[in-house]
Amino acid sequence: MPCPNPLTGYDLGFVVGMFEGEGAIALNRTCRPGRDRPYFTVHLSVTNTCLDLLRAFEKAVGIGKISSKPVGERRRPCWVWRCWRQADSLWLLEQMQPRLLAKAEKAELVMPFLRSRLALGARFRANCQRVYSADDVQIWERYIRLDSYVAAGNNWGAKQGRGENAAVD
Repeated sequence: MPCPNPLTGYDLGFVVGMFEGEGAIALNRTCRPGRDRPYFTVHLSVTNTCLDLLRAFEKAVGIGKISSKPVGERRRPCWVWRCWRQADSLWLLEQMQPRLLAKAEKAELVMPFLRSRLALGARFRANCQRVYSADDVQIWERYIRLDSYVAAGNNWGAKQGRGENAAVD
């Protein structure tokens, strides 16, 4: 499935605003039981309690899927839009990248990883082997350090000169 048309004008502003405020960029390292090698996955998500807002986001980007998110009994219903396809994730990050502030650091870190995965193309899928370069592993390690820095309450965006209230998630 080819990526949708480029985002422009109102749609681009809406998508970037929603993603900056409610979105996340995830680079996960997983090791399945019985396997000796880990693998990495990238996905984008936007979480919100307003389903109509997420539907508008999904319509604007033309990719991804909305699902309900489990919540506790005293919480409002919640939904999440997710994009798991690497080509779609890269396309959306490239569309938003010039305008991202709070999530710029993670986007700049994850985009080369996605490009290297997509460059392997059919060979990657046909062999069912996940071979990661030293650069891929280094990107993941930098991503973990960035997440740890933010989780510790530090303001990464402000440190990078992106404003006083900038933060990554």
